[in-house]
Amino acid sequence: MRAFTTRRPRLGQLLLVSALAASTACVQPFDGSWTEFVLGTGVHTAGTDDANLALGQPPSETHYEMWVVTGQNAFKVGQFQVVTQIQRDFPCFIEDDEARYPGLHSSQIAAKTRDDLLAAGDPASGSLTVGLIADAEQRVLNQAKLESMLKAVVEYDPSVTPADIVALAADVPAIGLIDDASNATRAQKCKAFFAAHPRFYVGNDRVFSLPHNGQFYGMVDGVDPRNNAFVGGAGLALPATFKEFDELWINWQFNDTNPATNPRVDTFGPSATGYHYLRGQPQNRTRRVINVPMSNDLFGSINAEVAIYPGIDEDSTHF
Repeated sequence: MRAFTTRRPRLGQLLLVSALAASTACVQPFDGSWTEFVLGTGVHTAGTDDANLALGQPPSETHYEMWVVTGQNAFKVGQFQVVTQIQRDFPCFIEDDEARYPGLHSSQIAAKTRDDLLAAGDPASGSLTVGLIADAEQRVLNQAKLESMLKAVVEYDPSVTPADIVALAADVPAIGLIDDASNATRAQKCKAFFAAHPRFYVGNDRVFSLPHNGQFYGMVDGVDPRNNAFVGGAGLALPATFKEFDELWINWQFNDTNPATNPRVDTFGPSATGYHYLRGQPQNRTRRVINVPMSNDLFGSINAEVAIYPGIDEDSTHF
């Protein structure tokens, strides 16, 4: 039984196969799988309080890994993080170049809007001024709800450490500085950080699917507090084909697996495959699609549903 074959595709190859199907002489097929998964509302971000470990939440400084199990062998086929949709205290949660105030820390949009519109002594009696200030204030209120209620599924970037974030915060103007000079400096330094770490996720509260930085795969099941719309579902291209397997695991793993620099590894016991979070067995429900209902062994609220489209280069049904 062939569990899977691996092949490292070029970036964007999958999109090129779809967009340039007529030019097959210029495109190599993507010998991999497309995976769609819906993570239940109980799926966690990495923890900040060890007391929550008893409730199944992974500890801080961890990420998720997807493993295919066949026989006595396990193969890692993907990895991702679940994070809050936005992080309001992150130093580079900023307005982009197309915004009214590029480089402004987005949590300060109401303060900056008020200062800007009232700087010339405007009594704020005009309907446009009142409306702009009200919109900015509502956006700040929404940011708190988005951070507390929604979770994003994003690319995991192992290159950024907690020390890097501390250094960034010390280098970038403080969040509360909203003058134009501080905004310009913040934009410059944040763009440099993004360029150095293009895979590190920094969310956008206005358009979820266009983060300020990093790769957005989708969302954990939830409800957008701004309009009560249901959100959820993520997609991930995997550079492996696995048409037959025994189990699928989604485990959590420490970002730093070295016991010498991370003593918690010894506390939990070193594990090359990570630590149990979700598992499930494949079910062939429809033609050329493998469905895997997944659950946590102890907590029913931690669950997921995965659909795997194996062998994309051979699939004439869905692609």
